Amino acid sequence: MGKDEGVAAIWRLARDALLAATYGFAFWAAYFCSIDQWYLPAGIRFAALLMVPRRSWVALYAGEFLSLLFTRQALVHDFGAVWYLAASASLFPVSTMAAHYVLKRVDGGRVPDSRANLHLIVGMVMAAVGAKLVGSACLYALALPHAELAAPGRVPALQGQYLKLPAQILGDLLSILLFAPLVMWWKYRRVGAYPRVRWPVGVAAAAYAAFALFCTQLPSDELQQAACYLLFIPTAALAVSQHWRGAAFGTAAANLCIALSMHYVDQVGAVSKSLLPVQTNLAVVSICMLCLGAALSYENSVAREKAKSASRSDRKARKALNAARMSIGHAEQSLQNRARRAQAGHANWLSASRSMIERVRRVDPAAAMELSNVARLEARAFSGEIIEPLYPLRLENDGLYSVLRSSSLIAGVRESGVDIHWRLLGNASPLSFDMKRTVYRAVTEAVDHFGQARPSLITISVRCGYAFSHCMAVVQVKCEGGVGLDIADATDLSHLRGRVEVSGGLMHQYRDRVSLLISEPAIAAAQVAA
Repeated sequence: MGKDEGVAAIWRLARDALLAATYGFAFWAAYFCSIDQWYLPAGIRFAALLMVPRRSWVALYAGEFLSLLFTRQALVHDFGAVWYLAASASLFPVSTMAAHYVLKRVDGGRVPDSRANLHLIVGMVMAAVGAKLVGSACLYALALPHAELAAPGRVPALQGQYLKLPAQILGDLLSILLFAPLVMWWKYRRVGAYPRVRWPVGVAAAAYAAFALFCTQLPSDELQQAACYLLFIPTAALAVSQHWRGAAFGTAAANLCIALSMHYVDQVGAVSKSLLPVQTNLAVVSICMLCLGAALSYENSVAREKAKSASRSDRKARKALNAARMSIGHAEQSLQNRARRAQAGHANWLSASRSMIERVRRVDPAAAMELSNVARLEARAFSGEIIEPLYPLRLENDGLYSVLRSSSLIAGVRESGVDIHWRLLGNASPLSFDMKRTVYRAVTEAVDHFGQARPSLITISVRCGYAFSHCMAVVQVKCEGGVGLDIADATDLSHLRGRVEVSGGLMHQYRDRVSLLISEPAIAAAQVAA
């Protein structure tokens, strides 16, 4: 175990050393490709801090410190060793605090939303301003006193450095804007919410390349400056079409194209005054486009999450609906089996009764006739009071309307003194058995419900037909007179409402009536009928 830990420690040390060497070389190379208003090392530093895990920041710090020591060794005599060490060691911690500020807020969520991207913009400004302020403080506090003694000729240039501070802050900010948004997009590319349309990126890239070549060939700075402003158009188009990703690519491409069109000079620290207004506007436009892209990405992610949530809700609703249908189907099947068993048992009893009546007829025909009448009444009562409330088996052979008219449940309400008025319209034969059963249950339960109010009249309206490739049944049960029922107390129709809704229908319940619409595809009805 100790050997494995030693090998792991050596591997981590070698990895950190390689990271420090790679970062230090990139930092050193970027220094000689920069001017004050486009300072690439600042962007590389901040991008590396965002990309590399926090445990490897020490390696980045070591690589940058050694790179600055190697780059600034010629300035030790003029500016002093104290400035040489302090200025080389103080810039990285400032950017580290800004990067920590960003990562603490972005890594808190699975997807960087608009607020997290806004924190990134704030962190980029903090890194640019903080690093330059610390660098200027080291220059005035440490380098200037030493230069007054060792190199008096350098003093006027050092004293005038504050005039270049806005351009230097702008250079750091543009460099950070070049790298940091792309790094954040790359880091969260797997979980970001971006449009899938890719052709605007290619069109904008071609437009950027054409503009960059065009800008470098213009003879005057005024024309070059005017042409650079045209680069903001595809930047805005990318931000609108591709959101944060488009804003990151657009601002980086515009930044790079404007930088490539600058007229460089030989000395490091030179300022291109002709493009300074363009770059200032570029920084403002870039920040605005990044804010717009962040907001659009956030809205897109919210819309996508809502769509996913709606899809999950739909799946749950369909699953619940299927479960309810299966439950009702199993319950109806169980009731049907019980009704068939009861009917079969009653048929056996009738057969035995007939045999007994035949034997009695041989001895006493009058007694046999009386027993036959009693058996007939018992069979009718058993069918109406036992089998029919349990399950309407007669729907399998008889029509819906005839079963409704002869229903013992409705007959019981009629016997209580309620007048029943029928309005049966249309043809119910195309309806499937399940739909007929639903209509039958709806009518009988509604009549039983309103019968509790002792109305003077109950009107039952059923209209069956075919429309829009569906078999439909419109049912209304209305009562007139009576004491009435309060809807709040009418809880016994909740089961009917659930049955109707599971069957794909609608139900509206009022104080004195119940209206239902039940439908099913005609293809399903035809398959059931076949």
